[in-house]
Amino acid sequence: IIILSGIYLRIKQEIDKKNEATESVVSDSKRMIDVAIPVQVEKAFRGKLVKTITARGIVFALRELTIYPKLNGIIEECYVYEGKKVKKGDVLFKLNDEEIKLDLKTANSELLKAQVEYIIRRGEVNTSNINRQGNKITQVDSFIKKWKNEKLKADKLFKNGKISKRRYEKVLRNYNVALGLSGEKRDEIIAYQSGLTGAEVNAERALLKLKNTIVKAPFSGKIANLKIDKGYRVTTSTGCLKLVDMSKVKIKAGILESEVGYIESGRKVYIILSAYNNKIFEGKVVTVNPVIDPKTKTCQVMILADNPEEKIKPGMHAIVKIESQIFENRLLVDKNAILIRDQRKLLFIIRNGLAKWCYVETGLENEKYVEVLSSTLGLKEGEPVAVAGHYTLAHDVRVKIIK
Repeated sequence: IIILSGIYLRIKQEIDKKNEATESVVSDSKRMIDVAIPVQVEKAFRGKLVKTITARGIVFALRELTIYPKLNGIIEECYVYEGKKVKKGDVLFKLNDEEIKLDLKTANSELLKAQVEYIIRRGEVNTSNINRQGNKITQVDSFIKKWKNEKLKADKLFKNGKISKRRYEKVLRNYNVALGLSGEKRDEIIAYQSGLTGAEVNAERALLKLKNTIVKAPFSGKIANLKIDKGYRVTTSTGCLKLVDMSKVKIKAGILESEVGYIESGRKVYIILSAYNNKIFEGKVVTVNPVIDPKTKTCQVMILADNPEEKIKPGMHAIVKIESQIFENRLLVDKNAILIRDQRKLLFIIRNGLAKWCYVETGLENEKYVEVLSSTLGLKEGEPVAVAGHYTLAHDVRVKIIK
């Protein structure tokens, strides 16, 4: 009896241990089912799918201009330095003008002398003393009237391309003679004879030279490649500095001939610069070269981008993604949502906190989105689909949406 009692107790202990282990497994399983798996989601949406063409390009400034002086001389003052921002009309540098001021004084003196001579000659001419009597008056008036009429006709004919330039110039010459005879050009003739015309030209030329000693910025920009300083001697062939407008930048990119048919002016462009950790800037296509380079088999495309902070520098290398084909009204999901199981595409739709296993048939896609043509669970616009944390999901598993 004692032996049998001992065997009974031993068997009972073993049975109790097994029951405890089973209860522990069931409890763990329940806990696993109750724990929500964290996932990230993106909503399915209906919109346009945009395909892009990728190419490499080089950045150029909107405008670049090497500044040359219009006169030979010595730099009296240089008001700029490398990298300085200037506005249109700002003075860049100034040439010594002492000799030119002397030339201007001489020219003004000669002009004054010619003006006095002109006044004297003009006072001596009296049109009432011109002998215009009898047949002579009739002949002169007839000549004047004829060439005035001829001039009016010639203007219309030459404008319409019906007479040659040589013929037109001959009519103008006779017309000017007629004006001289009529007295309408009397003042011009006297001015020429007195030397007034030549003196005025010389004075204007001297004044222009003085003006050209001051060199101003033709547009707003930054100073680059400065090669002058105070005291430098320069000539009209000296490239003193470069003025660069970087408020906008141009990017020249080569597109393969097989892809150029999808590119047109106005298309949006995404510009990626490695210098800024692949930050994306935006621009647009402004021109497409109609000629294919036979050596590279590419077509040059010009892209224009705003550059208000002037971060994009001329000479930088860029990767450009140009919008090429646009497909409207497509049901789209994030590309990361698509998984492949047993060689079939699927995604997980999140409904009522549960992950729903849904096979899909896909269509067009780009680097970010995939078009959904059909789905076994009828995916709808606005429904969330898992895009991260979903690789180990099963059907109807509870999930927790995280950001």
